[in-house]
Amino acid sequence: MFQLARQLYADTLRRLHRNPSIERPNPSIAMRCRICGSDDVMRDAWAQWDENAQQWALGSMFDAAFCNLCEADTSLAEVPLASLKEMPA
Repeated sequence: MFQLARQLYADTLRRLHRNPSIERPNPSIAMRCRICGSDDVMRDAWAQWDENAQQWALGSMFDAAFCNLCEADTSLAEVPLASLKEMPA
């Protein structure tokens, strides 16, 4: 069951990566560090070389995340962009 869900997720990521015009069902979001709120964050992933496209294709993303500001492992928060625009400077 887990393998099937993982494969479906990876297929969806590949499809979205190849065709950015596909409408995404969710509103735009920003990824933020849960510790400090920074947007300077990364996730572990693996990529596979696509000979036809002549570029790296994202294969899968893992749960591990890192914040460059904290210089530490973290977890990520999905924040709607609309809520960030409403916040006072």
